Amino acid sequence: MIISRGELVQIGGGFRIGEILEASSAQVREVGATNKTRLEDYRRAIRKETALILKVHRSNFSMSGFVESPSSEEISALAHRRRIPFVEDLGSGAVVTTEELGIADHEPTPAEALKSGVDLVCFSGDKLFGGPQAGIIAGKKRLVAALKREPLFRALRCDKLCLAALQSTVDLQFNHATAGIPALALLQIPEDELRARAAEICDQLSKKCTSLQIAIGRGAAKAGGGTLPKSTMPSVTIDIVPKNSSLADFAATLRAWNPPVIGYIAGNRFKLDLHTIFPQQDASSFRRSSQRARSDHSAFHYRHGRSRRSWQKRAGESAHGNGSGSFAGRKEEKDHHRSRLRRIESDRAERQQNSRRHCGCTWSRRFRTEHDRGRRLN
Repeated sequence: MIISRGELVQIGGGFRIGEILEASSAQVREVGATNKTRLEDYRRAIRKETALILKVHRSNFSMSGFVESPSSEEISALAHRRRIPFVEDLGSGAVVTTEELGIADHEPTPAEALKSGVDLVCFSGDKLFGGPQAGIIAGKKRLVAALKREPLFRALRCDKLCLAALQSTVDLQFNHATAGIPALALLQIPEDELRARAAEICDQLSKKCTSLQIAIGRGAAKAGGGTLPKSTMPSVTIDIVPKNSSLADFAATLRAWNPPVIGYIAGNRFKLDLHTIFPQQDASSFRRSSQRARSDHSAFHYRHGRSRRSWQKRAGESAHGNGSGSFAGRKEEKDHHRSRLRRIESDRAERQQNSRRHCGCTWSRRFRTEHDRGRRLN
């Protein structure tokens, strides 16, 4: 098997293409250099024993500068002349051209690879394809049929749930209804729509949460998931600065909610990127942020502000008015507010604990149900 040194990539989970090929007992022949591989390198490496030429697309990183690699068309022509199968691993599985998603960098599609003369093309069922996690191989019928006869195929085949989800995704792709695929739907949201949503959320939060400084900000979103490493998309963010807690505490509390609200801290602000939030989730995100702000506001005033001023004022009036019992009145007032603060913090801890217990019980019941069902079947 022939592969360029510049394509011995590492994918998610620490898996390396070179180690995977070695585990398959294939004899790997590396050609070219890390940054430059020419067609002549492939030609010189071909032997009578050569069974495959493999090209791996760099879907999770990019190289620039003094680099060179032959196109799929050039390698395909060479492989066909020598009657050697040519396989290309695309990785990300972009079926829709990325330009249609508003992304400048072009990601090769399986259709383009097959049109260039590739015999088999491999790509992911998730990532830019938008379906469940799976590996898809397409190409010449006789080669696909040979793969299906491999005993390992049965051990690695998808189950019915995965196939059902994959079929639904394929139907949406063929019907050009990519708005029904969550990952692609988020990528296609126009910036004007994001800004309109941000204005509405900021307006509602500003009215209900006086303890938060809220503004509309700008961000740069990435597709992630091992795809489009060079591409960024302009995005709109909700920028929040809590007055009564640190940014880290504010972010941690939102993450602990059920469902959690995930943002990031940048430029001394907590940011919610609307490119990562579905429109139907706006109300939930707004509600969680406002609840956090109100709990912080109450705790802050009882701990630092109104309670201290109020008991000092009232204790002072008692001292000037009566001349007796002033210390006892001041201590009673202070104990009262401390007790109230403890109740607030206790209630918050209990709500979070109940939320975690509810999730654990749900999964526990589900596990026991599946376990009992398996015992009955056995």
